[in-house]
Amino acid sequence: MKLQTLFFICLIALLFTAAQVSAEFIVYPAQDAPMFTIEMPDKWKSEVIEETILQSVSPDEKVYMMAWPVDAETMEEAIDGLDEFLTDLLTDINLDGEGERLEINGIPFWRATGVGKDVETDEDVKLTVGFFMPEEKTVCLIAFLSEPKAAQRHAESIAAILQSIKQP
Repeated sequence: MKLQTLFFICLIALLFTAAQVSAEFIVYPAQDAPMFTIEMPDKWKSEVIEETILQSVSPDEKVYMMAWPVDAETMEEAIDGLDEFLTDLLTDINLDGEGERLEINGIPFWRATGVGKDVETDEDVKLTVGFFMPEEKTVCLIAFLSEPKAAQRHAESIAAILQSIKQP
């Protein structure tokens, strides 16, 4: 009985360790000039494109995430410019209220959720969008776009990604 219990505990510890190691830890934009770090769940595909845009896609390719610095010095400027970003991707945009201000790992953050329609396909899109300031006078945008049902399936992953953002 004791040997089975010990084996079971070792197996659980091994599985837990493997799950932790499999998440992708990203230093953005680069190791030698870090602005923030973020942890992507296992099997999400991530890359930096155009030298500044971090993009990641869920394993089922139903959730698309992107993050990058925006041309704004304050959170208010960034929020005011949100419409320009969203209207390039979506029509019939409806945010759930005014969004919320919070702090994640000591970083000022603003987040909102809502819905819209894809400009190309006219399909419904669920969005979570936020701005955060990892450095003084540097505002970054993070956005998650997905099919509505995929947003529900990936809600925990999206929350974990947001909670993983840290200053280096």
